[in-house]
Amino acid sequence: ASTFQMAILLQYNTEDAYTVQQLTDSTQIKMDILAQVLQILLKSKLLAAIVRIMKMRKVLKHQQLLGEVLTQLSSRFKPRVPVIK
Repeated sequence: ASTFQMAILLQYNTEDAYTVQQLTDSTQIKMDILAQVLQILLKSKLLAAIVRIMKMRKVLKHQQLLGEVLTQLSSRFKPRVPVIK
């Protein structure tokens, strides 16, 4: 993990949810860099969900996998389908 990723993740020791503006203010990371780092962290979350689902199901059609991923992650954030593909 990079220093920026750690700075963002450490913020969640005190609160459960942040806006992008709050993260920018609290970490002093520029908005464009913050967006890139958040995208990397969200991609990791997506991949972890996909691996977890495929370990449970073994074989799954693409549409079913998309549905499962969206269901699992909907409580945290709503990923766009093109990002999952």
